[in-house]
Amino acid sequence: MLKWQKSMEERATFRQNMDQSRRAIQASRDLLKRLRQRHRDDMAESSENANPSTVPISQRAGS
Repeated sequence: MLKWQKSMEERATFRQNMDQSRRAIQASRDLLKRLRQRHRDDMAESSENANPSTVPISQRAGS
């Protein structure tokens, strides 16, 4: 009976470790998504805030 109990404990520990690993992987993916989105937003904002004198006349607003 002791051997069976130890085997069950090992399985439970393994499942807990796998669950923790899955959560960590998902958290990393979520963080990477947020960082990529922030980078895209920053790039879009920097292009919107570009100095109008460096933008060709055909692309200036109102021209």
